[in-house]
Amino acid sequence: MSRSQRLPYLSNLMPRYTLNGSYERELSNTALAPDSAGNPQLRPENATGVDLALEQHLPGGGVLSVSLFHRRIDGLIRRRIALETDADASVPAGVARWVSRPSNFGRAHSSGLELEAKGSAQQLLPKAWALSPAWRLRAAVSVYRSRVEQLDDPDAHLEGQAPWQTTLGVDRSADARSIEPLARLGFGASFRFVPSFATQQSDAQRVWRNSLRQLDAYLVWRFDRHNQLRLAVNNLLRSDRLSRNQVVDLDRFVAESTSRRRTPAAVTAQFTLRF
Repeated sequence: MSRSQRLPYLSNLMPRYTLNGSYERELSNTALAPDSAGNPQLRPENATGVDLALEQHLPGGGVLSVSLFHRRIDGLIRRRIALETDADASVPAGVARWVSRPSNFGRAHSSGLELEAKGSAQQLLPKAWALSPAWRLRAAVSVYRSRVEQLDDPDAHLEGQAPWQTTLGVDRSADARSIEPLARLGFGASFRFVPSFATQQSDAQRVWRNSLRQLDAYLVWRFDRHNQLRLAVNNLLRSDRLSRNQVVDLDRFVAESTSRRRTPAAVTAQFTLRF
């Protein structure tokens, strides 16, 4: 059992008011282009948690594990967009502006189940894999559920929490002592998948994120026990990050914006020399 506290970011506590540059201060903005301001009255989040884990260690460094957790979060911090009049001295009197401020939204509950298995292919799949001990497998599956009490919506989850995710990987270790050239070559790859999901941020705001598919791979050449060259490529699929923000104003008019962030592949090379 645990009791923890998450302090607000200092920038969220500062009462600094920032106008959205897309609209003049004498005009009203829109809910999709709000001004931003801090909240000096923001309180820390307090979380009470219960964790239960079971691990089975296998010969050769393998492990099978299952873990459960539950958190109750009081004073959940979340940004809310609201229409304010005379929100700041920089705004002329009588002008109504949409403003995004952090606030202590209320109480939330979060639970999860995490499964993980890693070890040699002979250990995990003895009948299906007739490979040497140099081959290793790893897999993890996580399922999450959360609920914000103050919102009556099936998608009232914690911000950024996907309903589930999985990771699969395979590795072949290199043997620096072998006289066979191919035995000195090691490689591996891992694949991570997160499904698309929507989150009801507040009564008026909803956020949607697309699915994530990430593939990483590497290649290692062991010259001897002290020298090796490692080449790695991350994000081979170059999956773009797509998000959609939806805001409902006081007249129930729905405004929506979509953003796309490109994530190129990254290539790294590393030579290691140990004395």
